[in-house]
Amino acid sequence: MKIKLLFLLLLLILGDAIHAKNPSNTEVIDKSLFLVVNPTADMTGSTTICPRNTAVISITGTPNSIVEIRNLETFSLYTATISSNGTGTFVTPMLNQTTTFSLIKVTEFSTSISTIITGITVTINVVPNGCANVTTNINVNPNDFPICNVGECRTLIATSTPIPSTTTYEVSSIPYCPQASFLEFPYNVVNATGDDIWSAPITLPFNFSFFNQNYTSCQVGTNGLITFNPQTHPGFCEWNINNNIPNPAFANLNSILGVFQDTETRVSGGQAPPNVSVNWKLTGVYPCRKLIVNFYNLGQFSCNQTVGLQTSQIVLYEVSNIIEVYVQNRTRCATWQNGKGIIGVINDSGTLAFVPPGRNANDTWTATNEAWRFTPNGPNVPVAIRWLENGNQIASGPTVEVCPQTLTSYIAEATYSISGVPFIVNSTVNTIAVSLDETQNPNDLSVCFDTTGNYTVDLTTNVPTILGSLNPNDYDVYFFTSLVDAENFTNFIINPSNFTFSQNQTIYVGIYNIIYGCYYIKPFQLSILDVVPPPTGISPQLLNVGQTLANLVVNGQNIQWYDAPQGGNLLPNNTIAQNNVTYYASQTVNNCESRMSQNTRLPILVQVNLDTSEFDQNAFSLYPNPTNNFLTINSNLSDVTLDVFTIISQKIDTRLLTNGSNIINLSNFTSGVYLFQLSLEGKTKTYKIVKK
Repeated sequence: MKIKLLFLLLLLILGDAIHAKNPSNTEVIDKSLFLVVNPTADMTGSTTICPRNTAVISITGTPNSIVEIRNLETFSLYTATISSNGTGTFVTPMLNQTTTFSLIKVTEFSTSISTIITGITVTINVVPNGCANVTTNINVNPNDFPICNVGECRTLIATSTPIPSTTTYEVSSIPYCPQASFLEFPYNVVNATGDDIWSAPITLPFNFSFFNQNYTSCQVGTNGLITFNPQTHPGFCEWNINNNIPNPAFANLNSILGVFQDTETRVSGGQAPPNVSVNWKLTGVYPCRKLIVNFYNLGQFSCNQTVGLQTSQIVLYEVSNIIEVYVQNRTRCATWQNGKGIIGVINDSGTLAFVPPGRNANDTWTATNEAWRFTPNGPNVPVAIRWLENGNQIASGPTVEVCPQTLTSYIAEATYSISGVPFIVNSTVNTIAVSLDETQNPNDLSVCFDTTGNYTVDLTTNVPTILGSLNPNDYDVYFFTSLVDAENFTNFIINPSNFTFSQNQTIYVGIYNIIYGCYYIKPFQLSILDVVPPPTGISPQLLNVGQTLANLVVNGQNIQWYDAPQGGNLLPNNTIAQNNVTYYASQTVNNCESRMSQNTRLPILVQVNLDTSEFDQNAFSLYPNPTNNFLTINSNLSDVTLDVFTIISQKIDTRLLTNGSNIINLSNFTSGVYLFQLSLEGKTKTYKIVKK
């Protein structure tokens, strides 16, 4: 279902989306009271860098916000902060290939309001090396390919690097991006204690085609060249440059020159500095191995170090047979051979050579931080492409249609025939994710009947149910009042945590998988429960002294007791029932209490059975009642226990009364009703005292 672009575009148009993926942090905003401003963001910084470097992307937008940035090549997600002045930066990871970054969301800190963003990208071009490769359309736009529903298919397209034959070359200027440090360990040092010498033969781990001939070895000359013609080691590396190339009389035929000139590697006498080096190394893995040859801090014959040090690099690439020359510094020694130097390639007969403009023997030139690429441009060699699914061939040719049922990996394999030698180059592993819906169905929500007819519910309480153990950062959740709106992503509920309704209805939740771009719709019901009547029971009811509300007989579920017909205090079931006091009962059914829908509760008048356990009516007198701070209790008895309770039967004080007048200080009591219970030898009497 290719819904993502439409989905995101609609989000951008609608703007003020409030995400519900974290209900506990969802900000409730009443738009009738506040003007909600949706955060915005932009980013710039498209540039070109060398491989193994980072780039800085500039971000502007709503102050104090956080942005989410997606790497469209690896689909990795990053975040960056916009400061209080509305600016920020994002430093990319180290890059080895051209990469596009897309700005996908901005979230304002204080309100957590987010805006989905589309169409803002920054491309960091990484100077490509000379390796051959096979790319697929999955690499270009991976988010188009995840399958959201089993049964969908995708068309894969492979593009292989054309490999021209090496009969001729095209010379082009490229950015100065040496493929290794000039002294990057480990490397092999050419023993250059003398002058004008050849290295020992270097065995190449790959066939290298040069002027349509395959070679498996070469030698380095300390005068700035590589040759494929066998030389005596250490021998004598000819330095003489008699004229421009091509030239059959040229001293070093079948060679790569970069930079070829009469250089000095000796340090005695100051011809070269102590850290002078001619070295080479083999790097990379098949099918992108490279021979890198460095000429570092070389002096020049006659001029020695007086005109500067000579540093350059030659790189040979496997399969593509591309040659690169990187020149950090080349200066002329005008007093020797008129300062001649050459960058170029020349064939075995000297009749064919390719040289960058202005870089031949008779040109007067210097160079700093420049680079040249020699790309074969003869007829393309034959190439055959086949597709592998989990290692097994499923098709041949540049395209294939696949319909995976589960996560499946595909590789495009290109086989080249170069000068009769086969080379196989594979694409990266292309994984198509079949994103089965792992979300759960939402729960139906219900509310208790209310005589007002208006109800409010928090729809986002369903989000944890829907996502379960899934990572909430991978999903955006939206709510709609109709299926059409959910399918078209229009008119989503702005404030789902405070949704108001007046009748039973269906809500549709839209679940967007940020990682794979999949979108699912699931319904649930909002229901208004039937009215809950009060419980039933007879009144009055007779209890013995000391019995509690739990002893009253009432028919209903989950009975609760109050001290008033409306409002009042909730009384615990262990509240001691008082004589001639009316208590009020409610019941709760399906989490709805009868008091929520009735103006009155069930009243029960309590009558306490007074028997011989009661004190004589003249045993005590209490005054004043109500009282402000002090209460006087006159007792005709000694050693009477006084227990003081709140109206909900919480004991807060106990003391012993004497015969006569007892003054009780109530100044620390809050205003309200208290129960004073007097006890002696099994007899009890309780008084209701009002503290003003």
